[in-house]
Amino acid sequence: MKEKSRFYEKDPLVNQAVEALFSFPPAFQSIIAEGLAEIAERECRANELAEQLKSLGTDKVMALYKSKRKGRTYDQNPQTHKMMNYLMLLSEENRQLMARETLQLMSCIQDYLSLCKEYESQTSAEAMQTLTGTYTGHGEKATREFLKTVKVQFMENLAGRGEKITGFGNDMAVKGD
Repeated sequence: MKEKSRFYEKDPLVNQAVEALFSFPPAFQSIIAEGLAEIAERECRANELAEQLKSLGTDKVMALYKSKRKGRTYDQNPQTHKMMNYLMLLSEENRQLMARETLQLMSCIQDYLSLCKEYESQTSAEAMQTLTGTYTGHGEKATREFLKTVKVQFMENLAGRGEKITGFGNDMAVKGD
């Protein structure tokens, strides 16, 4: 069995969170990673850790040095690069915290994308920015409230086009008058 060489692969929860982030297109990754970096700075003091490289140990310092060469796929995206370096610097406990935050945010984003599909609405970087900003600034509960507002707006847009939703579950459809 191959030994896991990336720091985030050693913890299943952290690996799941990182893979979820990587599943998004680069533009959305940037927005999400920027929000997560803000949480890491606020909750885990990640920016202070980055400034105190002497006390990190040689493995982490070497990994940061290598990251500056931009050899990893996520190093090409400045926000994702920053977030991944923060994640690497954090303690195991804080990595777990950030993994949970990431997965909660991803759950909210998945719900938003499901709403877009259900109501035949386009996703946008602006909406992703608002959603991520709401989560970052106010938490999951406020983000869920925001999603309720989005759903109402989508329903009003359908009504304005003379369309309505019929059926339930897989039988659901949007029909015009």
